Amino acid sequence: MKKFLLIFMCLFITSTLWAGNAFNDETLLWSSMKESKPIWTILEGMNAFEKENSIIDIEVTNDVIMDAGLIEENWNSGYYDNAIRLLQESKELHSAGIGIQWKEPIKTGVKWGDDARIGSRDTIRVVALDVDNSTGNLFAVVKYNVGSGGLWAVNISTDTGKTWSETYNWGSIADDIDAVVLHNYLYVAYSVTAGTGRIRRFSTTNGSVDAGYGFQTAIDEGIDLRDVALTSTADNDDQFLLYFAIMDNDFLREYWSDTLATSWVEFSPVVSNADRGLDACATGPPNYMWASYIGTNDSLYVVGAWGFWSYWGPMDYIGTVSIAKTSIAAYGDTIMSTYPHYDGSYYNLRYRVSYTGGAAWTYGTIDAPTEYIGIMNDISGRNGDGFGVVYQNEGGAAEGFYRHRTYHLSPWTSPVSFADSVTRYNVKPAIERVASGVYGIIYVNYPHEFAYFDRSDWISGIDEETPDLDGKIARLLGNSPNPFNQNTTIRYLLANTEKVSLKIYDISGKLIKTLVEDYRGPGEHSITWYGRNNNGNQVPSGIYFSRISVGDFAESKKMIFIK
Repeated sequence: MKKFLLIFMCLFITSTLWAGNAFNDETLLWSSMKESKPIWTILEGMNAFEKENSIIDIEVTNDVIMDAGLIEENWNSGYYDNAIRLLQESKELHSAGIGIQWKEPIKTGVKWGDDARIGSRDTIRVVALDVDNSTGNLFAVVKYNVGSGGLWAVNISTDTGKTWSETYNWGSIADDIDAVVLHNYLYVAYSVTAGTGRIRRFSTTNGSVDAGYGFQTAIDEGIDLRDVALTSTADNDDQFLLYFAIMDNDFLREYWSDTLATSWVEFSPVVSNADRGLDACATGPPNYMWASYIGTNDSLYVVGAWGFWSYWGPMDYIGTVSIAKTSIAAYGDTIMSTYPHYDGSYYNLRYRVSYTGGAAWTYGTIDAPTEYIGIMNDISGRNGDGFGVVYQNEGGAAEGFYRHRTYHLSPWTSPVSFADSVTRYNVKPAIERVASGVYGIIYVNYPHEFAYFDRSDWISGIDEETPDLDGKIARLLGNSPNPFNQNTTIRYLLANTEKVSLKIYDISGKLIKTLVEDYRGPGEHSITWYGRNNNGNQVPSGIYFSRISVGDFAESKKMIFIK
């Protein structure tokens, strides 16, 4: 079997957590969840709109599958109280996994400068990014903390990253996640505390979950997975997924799928010193699979395979910092791994590169030493566009940088600060080629711990499609669609960071809904109104007004709701 490939992306963040901001009910978050709880409490904590907007799927073993099916049928038919009661009575299902598909995806269009916010989650600890080349749709999967556990959510952008919509939320504990596109699906790998590595998949057209696929178990060795990384052969033969994991016994495992991603075969390297920092990628001959990791001796290692595995390392000393990451990318016979290197006083960001399919390696420095530069880094090298690198510098309030070079013996471009807000130093950013010569970047900001998206062609200035303020401190751009019968998105602009009040009134002037009452940064923002009042009840058909107030400025726009 010559068609293998690797995976990428591990992230298990071990550091002090900052508290995120509170959210209003339009974010559809269960902000009251502060610790791991039985899944019935997740459903019980949802408001009326969340319940009506959700389709649930309970992940169980065969011995309780009939009980789970009855609960799903009750919930998805609108019998919410009955479903919750059945869950309370079934102790076997209290710790089961639960997925929530949103009937109407939850859209976010809030910007901070040129950067678009992804979803409405906070306390984000892991981000994954990929693009579907056939549709141009972008996908961001984020793992976020609730109490001591991590949940994850799928987001899609159909407009090159300007706006994002959450389509799915995994409402149970996951230790690590990664995501990759293959064929017409986005695949999400996640590890659970039972010691298994699982897969779910989503349509690349609209981000909806493939209910018929359910979940597949790729790795089940009875040992917990410390890091996971998922990759595919999408850029080559478009055939296989490869699921990598560092196990809690320090073994590195790799399983590759059939063409339907429904069965898995182990093809693991002989590695028993893998500690952390896993990344993986796939390319064409002579080697299909590549992975990098930090060994138990705190050094860089690289493995690659086609019909057999090759090994390199220890290649360089990284250091003892527990959150350090490696990254790897390849194109043809050129392979590059980026990693932080500790020189005894400071860190610098280095790379190891082979132009001969691994036969010979050399190294260089991407950025000079500072306290913690390059601890978090990511690299992309797909589709003939060279290598794009993203990395962060030192401290709790870090700055993010982007650089690029061609594949062979060329210098790096000068570092460009990509983030319009402060980056979170201990969350690994993600970079991916999203169009010809264009790279997309996801980072997590500080202190709110939101996920933001930026593009290399946005770095030099404000998006040209952003409307002008005409000298005002704010501007209400109106809503779309209008008239509407389910929901409508209201857009507004701010010149500076201001306290914003955005409310909905009926034709008599009665307050119906408060959408925003908080500070927002400069740039374009948007928020969706679902035709409900402050009590969560559906409003009747009629004429309504959106009204924005910023300091002494106020502006209103008419909306028509047709039920």
